[in-house]
Amino acid sequence: MWDVDSSDEEYSHMEVEEEEWAGWDYEVEEEISLSEAEEREGDTHQQDVRKAWKLLMDRIPEESHQTDTQVQGRSTPSRAPRLTVRSQATSPSTHTNSRASPHSSKAGSLRPSASMRSLSVPAFSYAKMICLFLTIFANVFQTGWTGVNERSFIAVKPDGVQRRLVGEIIQRFEKKGFRLVGMKLVQASEDLLREHYWDLRDKPFFKRLVHYMSSGPIVAMVWQGLDVVKMSRKMLGETNPADSLPGTIRGDYCVEMGRNVIHGSDSVESAQREISLWFSQDELQCWEDSSAHWIYE
Repeated sequence: MWDVDSSDEEYSHMEVEEEEWAGWDYEVEEEISLSEAEEREGDTHQQDVRKAWKLLMDRIPEESHQTDTQVQGRSTPSRAPRLTVRSQATSPSTHTNSRASPHSSKAGSLRPSASMRSLSVPAFSYAKMICLFLTIFANVFQTGWTGVNERSFIAVKPDGVQRRLVGEIIQRFEKKGFRLVGMKLVQASEDLLREHYWDLRDKPFFKRLVHYMSSGPIVAMVWQGLDVVKMSRKMLGETNPADSLPGTIRGDYCVEMGRNVIHGSDSVESAQREISLWFSQDELQCWEDSSAHWIYE
């Protein structure tokens, strides 16, 4: 004999579950269409943010953002990562709670399921995830380090350090209105210097240059400010001190080209490369200059 009440109840549960999954699929389709509309409309900046976030998701260990397919078998591999996370948060709890009570499905969908709670980010840690995202974000928006946030690599060479000119050079940059965000005294290795001067490797003076730069300590600095790369090159003067105007660093303190006291990045791209070569991210300080409103409009 068929248990009519039991089968009807089971059938009603199946209808509720089917309706809920159909509603979820409708939300997914609607979300996809909205996403496609946003991408068609444009704003390159937002697309770059999405790319940066996708790169971050690809770097996170698989176990930290996999779905609970093994538990419920509802998620499909073809869904996009963003939608997979949504299904992970919605489908299992809806499926579980619809069996218990049709009225509890909405409330249950707001709470993570047991399978979700069992998924944990391993030793990768959320702090490392944030640092990774910031690194990717900085790489994607490298060309955005312009304006008042532009940075340049400045190095007082061994002859400048030996002649006690470090303080004078720092004073000139500070008086100009630039902000010091990184500085250290280093004895550079020949390997580091070869990489730094890689574009000069075919020049006849390359070996002498590397030997000279490794002969004593160097004060490596990172300065930040509006058009700091272009302006600092003017402050330094010409490579040959004889061609440098009075008032420039080389025009005031140098005689020979082989002892020209200071190095400065010649382009924004070179500055980015040199800064990453000489400094790690934790050696660069982001701080608020209280006098900035007296320097910039």
